This record gives sequence, structure tokens and C-alpha cells, in this order.
Amino acid sequence: MGTLCSKSSTIQVVECIHQLQDVEKTLHLLINKYETQIRNELRLVRLKMHRKSDCMRHMRTIHMIRHHKSNMENRLTACMNKRYQLESLNVTKMHIKAVQSTTKTYRQFLDEHDIEKVERLQETLAEMIEDACEINDTLTGTQPAFEIDEDEIQREYDSICAEIQLPIAPTEFPSLIPEKETDEEKDLGNQELVPLTA
Repeated sequence: MGTLCSKSSTIQVVECIHQLQDVEKTLHLLINKYETQIRNELRLVRLKMHRKSDCMRHMRTIHMIRHHKSNMENRLTACMNKRYQLESLNVTKMHIKAVQSTTKTYRQFLDEHDIEKVERLQETLAEMIEDACEINDTLTGTQPAFEIDEDEIQREYDSICAEIQLPIAPTEFPSLIPEKETDEEKDLGNQELVPLTA
């Protein structure tokens, strides 16, 4: 069993729920931060398309951030699931107390019915505790090592290059040889200047 079950005698369920809500807020902030970082890195990729090494470095960063963002999203889902389990567990605990109190008052009338009901509720409570412990064990498990797929990065780079359509560099140098003069230009050049008379 996980640490949640071992400390259940000292930590109140309500306190656990508040702690999980704090964790959820932190995870939401991290996910939003990662989304902003991914957008910034994509902007830098588009600005540096002419420098492939810089572009590939930013794309590796994007993949790394996406990996951690996915981990945070998985943790957020597990954390919310655990909180809902604890909330349901707390309601069940209150329900059991109410049933036990009612059983003491109406023991002579509803003895068998209430005992069966309490037993069913206790079974439900035990199942919910077991589910919460399984979720806790899943959260505390180690994550697999993250590896960057260079082929996928190359494909994304080629795709962005195709979107942007960078200008094609000229392959020929401009000619420095003057073009041939036309016949009219030759005639103008051969005409003598006539002085103007008053």
C-alpha cells in the first residue's frame, strides 16, 4: 500500500482533499506555463528557419516541454481522480456514522436491516480505500526515460520549411558586359551638336 494508507490514522480526509486541491492548482499553472513556452519556441523556430542547427535545437526543446506537459496532465488527472475518491470516501464515512447513530436509536425495530446496510457500506468503504491506494501507487511510480526522435524532428522541420516557402537563392551572377547599342542610340551618338543662333 502507498503512503496515503499508512498515514490515514493521523491525517484527516478533509486535509488531504485541501492538499490535493493545492497540488491541482500548481499542476494547472505548470501546464499553462509549458503551453506558453511551446508557443514561444515555435515562434523562434519560424524566425530561425535559415539556421537549421538553431531551429533543430528549438524543436528538441519543444519535444521535451511537450513530454513534461503530458506528464503534468497525467498527474493532474490522477490527482483529481484521487480527490474525488477521497471526497466520496468522506461522504461514505459520514453516512456510516449517521447509520450507526440511527441503528443505536432504532435497534429494536430495524436491527437486521441496519446491520446489513452498515456491512454493505463498510464493504464499499474498503473498496474505495483500496482504489485510492492503487491511484497513489500509480502516482509514486517511476516515469520511463524520455527520448527524442530525431526523425520526427527532421519531418517537422521539413514540414515547417514547406509552409514558410523560403525564397530561392539566385544561382547566376548578374552580367557586367554592357548590352549592344541599338541603331537609334548609335545615330544619336553620331549627330553633331549644332550651335543655337539668336
